[in-house]
Amino acid sequence: MAQKGIRIIGGKWKHSVLQVRDLPGLRPTLIRLRKTLADWMRPLQPLSVVDLFAGTGAVGFELASEGATRVVLVERHPLAVADLLNNLTRLNDAAAQIEVIAADSQLWLGEQREVFDLIILDPPFEDDFAAITTNVLNSAIYAQHSKIYSEQPRRHFCQPPTGWKLEKQATSGDVIAQLWGSK
Repeated sequence: MAQKGIRIIGGKWKHSVLQVRDLPGLRPTLIRLRKTLADWMRPLQPLSVVDLFAGTGAVGFELASEGATRVVLVERHPLAVADLLNNLTRLNDAAAQIEVIAADSQLWLGEQREVFDLIILDPPFEDDFAAITTNVLNSAIYAQHSKIYSEQPRRHFCQPPTGWKLEKQATSGDVIAQLWGSK
């Protein structure tokens, strides 16, 4: 299976390369959107972050590189999990704030009581985004200060859920990225 490198673009690991397999359905967040998210979050650091569909882990590693104090990467695909763990090992002790959890995020949500400052929702584009968002909002992982970052395809775009407001938005190609805050 072919591997590719995804470069971290900022922070303490700038220019480090994450090695990931080219897996079916894996859609790494575009460099432009990772930079945009890092810019949006930099004034709010330090942050605790959960990426519920970690995939390559590029977003979580980027935010950790920029100063996030805790990053939880939840991923269900065994080969993607192996890549996340390998990249974590390659960064050695410098990445102690990152935790990789091999689980289905929707099942994992039901067991969690930890609150995160930033929740990343970037599921596979064929998944039901509205249902996933409802599951997150029915969980205990957010508080009034929490933010939600979402990536969605233009063709299946959903507005922020009731009780949340759009704070920032960016587009790149077919992808709409949004940052929501609670009202």
